Amino acid sequence: MYEGQRKVRSTFKMMDRNGSGGLDVREAAAGFQKLGLELPLNVVAKLVETFDTKRNGELDYGEFLKLLQASASITS
Repeated sequence: MYEGQRKVRSTFKMMDRNGSGGLDVREAAAGFQKLGLELPLNVVAKLVETFDTKRNGELDYGEFLKLLQASASITS
């Protein structure tokens, strides 16, 4: 596993406060805030809705990774 992948996995685990293996809207919002991203709850809810391909109300690690990849391509 590359160092970047390790950091992303570690960040995901830090954000997954209940250890469920998925990030709900509140966990994602709190995690983004810890990373310095002050996003309104409705924006985080829309991100979760958009990238939650399983439609279970949470982002699993793969879905979280796709969100990060999409945001990286937008900002570069």
